[in-house]
Order: sequence, then structure tokens, then C-alpha cells
Amino acid sequence: LEGIERVPEECFYECLSLKQVNLPQSLREIGHSAFSNCDSLEMVNLPRNVISIGELAFMWCKKLREINIPEGVERVRKECFYECLSLKQVNLPQSLREIGHSAFYNCDSLEMVNLPRNITCIENRAFMFCKKLREIDIPPGVEYVAEECFKYCVKLRNVILPVSIRSIYPEAFLNCKRLQFINLKSISFIGSGAFGYCGSLETLYVSTKLTDICHKAFLDFTRLLYFGPRRNTS
Repeated sequence: LEGIERVPEECFYECLSLKQVNLPQSLREIGHSAFSNCDSLEMVNLPRNVISIGELAFMWCKKLREINIPEGVERVRKECFYECLSLKQVNLPQSLREIGHSAFYNCDSLEMVNLPRNITCIENRAFMFCKKLREIDIPPGVEYVAEECFKYCVKLRNVILPVSIRSIYPEAFLNCKRLQFINLKSISFIGSGAFGYCGSLETLYVSTKLTDICHKAFLDFTRLLYFGPRRNTS
């Protein structure tokens, strides 16, 4: 297979018994839906020369456990690892700049992901239903938390937001019921339902620049004791 530079669109689509793929070092591109719905696929080695992975490339690969995305790839495209239910470890390259819509939607086993510092865009529903994800550190350069981005990440406890973020869009953290810490010191806009049902939060420090809070933004905050600017204790 050495010499092949591209896996075409839907090339191995719905190869339900395929368990392992060894790709040649000459490979540079994986096409749209190339391995989508390979229900038994457990392992795939992405060669270091790969620079492009198409939309839905590994969608519904329900037994895929680990993926190492090589340096040079700049985008994890739309629904690339959608419902990879066994995916526990993802290694992202420093070259990465964008995580697409629903890229890791319902990756039910994903506990941790280190976001490279060059990322500037994380799109809607990127990590929605990642029910075991515990912590996320969003890189500087990202300017907003997209709609439903971390919705139903029910074990998410700690979120670190850079000062570059100004907006949190609707339902971004809806039903993150174990969320214990998030600092909103640079935020000026909070969308509807953004933190709905985040019932573990007791303290929310917000910026004096906060100008817009939409309806149901903090719905059902049963433990909330303080909401406002950080208090001067001196």
C-alpha cells in the first residue's frame, strides 16, 4: 500500500467486521466518511504525514479506543469521531486550530482531553454528551464557548476559561450537574440556559463587564450562595 496518499470518501464505510487498519506512511489525507460505521474497528494508526481528516471520518466507530492525530493536522472536522463510544484517549497535535461541530459528540468514555494552545475555535456540540469528561482547559485565543459545546457533560467538575473568552452561548454547559468551579471574570454575555441545572455550583464570580444575561441562564441553581464580582476580603 506504500505510495497511496489518500483514502477516498466512504472507502471503508460500514465494514462492520474490520478490527484494525495499518495505513502507509505515504498517506496524507483521509476522506469524508472513510471509516464511518466500522462497528468493530478498535485500532487505527494515523501516519505522521497525514494533514487532513475529513468530516464523519470515524463516525460510529463504537469500539475505537484511542486516536493519535499527527502534527500538521489543523482541523478535527464536523462529526469526525461522532459517537465513538469506547474512545478513551485522544492525543491532539500542537498544529490544531479548530474542533468542528459535534466532533466528539457522545464519546461516552472520554475522560480527559488536552487542548493545544493554538486552538482558536471550538464549534457547537463539540463535546456534548461526553459523560465522563472531568476537566477542560480552554486555550487562550478562543473567544467564545459555542452553543451546547459541553452540554450533558455530567461529570465535568472544573472548567478553566481564558481571558480571551467574552461570550458563553446558549446551553453551553447545560446539565453539567457536577461542575464545581468556573470563573466568569472576563465574560460579557451569557446565553439562555448556558448553566442550567449546574446544581453543584455554590459561588459564581462574574465580571463587572457582564452586560447580557439571557433567560434561564442559571436555571435550578439549588446550591448557589453568591453571584457577583469577587469580593475584596482585605
